[in-house]
Amino acid sequence: MRHTYNVLCFADYVKDPIQAAQIVWTLYRKRSAANGGVMRTSVVGLLPGNVSEYAESIYKLPHPDPRCVGSCVIVSEIIHSLVYEGKELPFDCILQIADKYDDRIRPFIEIANDSTDIDSLELTGLEQGYTLKTLSAALWSLWHCDTFKDGLLQVVNAGVDTDTNAAVACAVLGAKFGFDSIPQEYVSGLVRESRMKETSEELSCMSYEKTAEEALRLEAQSLH
Repeated sequence: MRHTYNVLCFADYVKDPIQAAQIVWTLYRKRSAANGGVMRTSVVGLLPGNVSEYAESIYKLPHPDPRCVGSCVIVSEIIHSLVYEGKELPFDCILQIADKYDDRIRPFIEIANDSTDIDSLELTGLEQGYTLKTLSAALWSLWHCDTFKDGLLQVVNAGVDTDTNAAVACAVLGAKFGFDSIPQEYVSGLVRESRMKETSEELSCMSYEKTAEEALRLEAQSLH
């Protein structure tokens, strides 16, 4: 959150947010690849199209590091595939997205795929708050856990940056297993529960309307 705070407080952010983000990232010697962006990216996956384009445009604003942008695009595309197509994004497609943005992303994907033990991801290491660690935890839960609850508990019990890691993992797991897979005790009694339901319904309606508009547009094109 410190990185995002510094970007938003930059004097020229409103005038030129992309340039402001680039300057702050440069001041960090281009080493900062925080996980704040990937924590917030799941909603982009609910859009009916152009997911990679939107994810990249949005998350370049606070986090221009290509590791951050690549992480956001991967998570958004995974969620989009699960929600709209009912299937997981192929492993090769995930690797292609990773290689497009930064060659440092691939190893974190491969270890998540190859390791049956979450401890192999070394989430408790010095790189806590690192976007690729969070991405790796989410992918591991997607590929190695059979239920929403199992994935959540595995990621949380792995320790360190548990809130962000679990937020991203649960976004992916929720898209895979559906809302009804979430234990009721995790849902009932939530703070601002009614507001969250309203927001979810608004997003659902927006996605449906956009999908319908796109279908009509394509049909109209086919008639010409």
